[in-house]
Amino acid sequence: MISISNMSIQTIEALSLKTLPSMRHTRADLSKRVTHLIRRRACDAEPLDTLYKIACDEHLNGSSETVIGQASVICFSEAPESEFTKERQHFSPFGISIDKSWFFAAGGRPVIYQPKEEHQYVDPTLHWKLVSFDPCKPPEEGWIDWSWQREWRIQATRFYLPPEQTIFVVPSEEDKENLLTRYQADEDGRALYEELVLCLCPNPPRDFPYPIKVLPSR
Repeated sequence: MISISNMSIQTIEALSLKTLPSMRHTRADLSKRVTHLIRRRACDAEPLDTLYKIACDEHLNGSSETVIGQASVICFSEAPESEFTKERQHFSPFGISIDKSWFFAAGGRPVIYQPKEEHQYVDPTLHWKLVSFDPCKPPEEGWIDWSWQREWRIQATRFYLPPEQTIFVVPSEEDKENLLTRYQADEDGRALYEELVLCLCPNPPRDFPYPIKVLPSR
């Protein structure tokens, strides 16, 4: 066995270049994509309605809720798709999946999980990446562990979703058909309104702008 302490930095980097690509293909807990999952909240619209609005807008809106500081961010998870249907309390199995390498190049980063007491040691310009994490305390003293979310964030008030990098994720063929049918009906209505009411030469109805993937059933 080779001792890491006796290896040069160049050797370690060379081994990493050989090992990491193969690990991405063989480990089930690693994903090439990050996914923005639609939250479950009683006051919100149905997840499918939210997903449809995102498709029409072609962007995601940022939020500073739960973020340290005032920065607006958009959150994703690098958890593999096989896990999407298991956690139903906080998230629905509806989402938007983006290539992780492209997202990183656009400014997306994995969050930093660490105790609240250590936030003061981090540059304030990076506070948008911090997530409190302290699994050693008992619940009554501040136990907190959100690491299961495998969260990534990008600092933005609005994040455009390019069709060539984006896949919409739904839990069933029925949900996929609902998205496609609703979008087509709205596009047909728009074209008819432009022609009959506005007396314009309408743009032809568009197809749904994103590919849709149906999650495998459990």
